[in-house]
Amino acid sequence: MGLLGAKLQSRTHESSLKLSPREVRALIQGNGEVSPKVSEVLGIQGVKSQPFFKKSPKFPEPCNPWKVGLGKSPNPLYRHLFDAFVFSKDPQKEWEKWKPYARPLESEDQPWGLTPVSTFETHKERILEWLQTHKEQALVPLSQVKLTGEEEKLRDLREFLRKHKGVTVPVDIGAQRELWVLLMSHRELFLDFEAP
Repeated sequence: MGLLGAKLQSRTHESSLKLSPREVRALIQGNGEVSPKVSEVLGIQGVKSQPFFKKSPKFPEPCNPWKVGLGKSPNPLYRHLFDAFVFSKDPQKEWEKWKPYARPLESEDQPWGLTPVSTFETHKERILEWLQTHKEQALVPLSQVKLTGEEEKLRDLREFLRKHKGVTVPVDIGAQRELWVLLMSHRELFLDFEAP
């Protein structure tokens, strides 16, 4: 949203509210004024910034959901698919059973990665190979490993982010690594990780 802006539906106004990328960032960061239209609809001039994972009794530690294995490991973006493959006792049998009924969400632009059926169909050998060895792989937080070829990948990320005005490049290498996974790794089912 901070890169592209947002469109909010309104039940109290005739038209939807369009937020520019600058206005989205101002609302999230709490460091700027918003347009009169946004102020009128939302009833605010701006918001005070608060960290997403603030320490509190309910959330004593920041959440770090992405865990990966050293060596070839599933891309954290697609971890939910691998959870489905692990849950199934026989993915090949499940795939054959559900294939006639499945209407995958994938398209030519993204031929796999949205549903287990199309992902399994496209990468069957690699997934079955991973299922044979995944129990041997110890999982560690993404912040405690390095991507293979990380310097080049993070350089590509920084160049990508600099093309978008108002978007700052995080100083923390761990945050840059997570951003690279989010923004630049969607075409890869497996990623290579190494110890720092």
